[in-house]
Amino acid sequence: MHITSARDAKVEWATELARAGAAAEAAGESVPAVAVGIGLGADGFVVAIRSESASGRVGQAVGELVERRGPDLDARVVGPIRALETLPFRQRLRPLVPGASVSLAEGGTGTIAGFVRRAESDTVEILSNNHVLADENRAAPDALVIQPGVVDGGTVADDTIGALASFVPIDLTGTNLVDCAIATVDEAVGWSLATFDVYGGLTGLLEFGEEFPTVAKFGRTSGHTIGAVTAIELDNVLVGYDSGVVRFDDQIEIAGTEDGPFSSPGDSGSLVITEVADASGAAVVGLLFAGSETGGPSGHGLTYVNPIAAVLAALGAELILADESD
Repeated sequence: MHITSARDAKVEWATELARAGAAAEAAGESVPAVAVGIGLGADGFVVAIRSESASGRVGQAVGELVERRGPDLDARVVGPIRALETLPFRQRLRPLVPGASVSLAEGGTGTIAGFVRRAESDTVEILSNNHVLADENRAAPDALVIQPGVVDGGTVADDTIGALASFVPIDLTGTNLVDCAIATVDEAVGWSLATFDVYGGLTGLLEFGEEFPTVAKFGRTSGHTIGAVTAIELDNVLVGYDSGVVRFDDQIEIAGTEDGPFSSPGDSGSLVITEVADASGAAVVGLLFAGSETGGPSGHGLTYVNPIAAVLAALGAELILADESD
């Protein structure tokens, strides 16, 4: 299908699945989560359907869609999707680098994505997830941030690097586009984008075209991994947080390789970039925030990513693409 036809079909079939879900709920059945987006097939774009379970009326409705429109669908059962909170990135790293372990002083763990600058300030700040740096909206203003994170042995006395500066609240009852937050970097703490040198640095933000790219990330838990984008514009991605199950729309889905998953708990906050073989520079795809334990071509689970343009727009920030010197 052309992408316009895929988008029209996405809306139509999402409505059909929502009706099946309503009927299941009225009948007292458990209603599995179903996300619907755009995937890439052998002959163009397809509609990507990601189901928590294949059971019940919703599972039957997905099966009927596959029977009717099989070539136009990429339907997979992925199981529950959860926030990834659980190498070298787990140790104390100065200067700070993307991929490094980070957390609030109160606890948790996640990954530094990179560095941003907001329009109203010339200060360099750390980018990661809300659930990493703002504890799902619960962190106090100016809450202390440490590197490495608490789980990796970081302490307030020795490892404080800054404080929570701003975050986009997670709407626990509505629809979300991003899970993101930023923290200040103390003047005495340096920063570097050396993590991305293997790819020749960062060139800019990716705009999806007719093909989905191979991608990479550097994360606190699983380090450097390679994957493939399997869906974009994925709506109704239901993610389990400590605070409850939260809906995200317009997300990017990534599958790992036969060797393992693209991400693991603790990789939340990783910056996802294009994987290039010639060190010509990588484009930035998005901000990793969640994943499933099953599903995907290799069965290792799938990873979910906020589009980077949406993250930066929500924060009123620009991503720093190169190291700066005096």
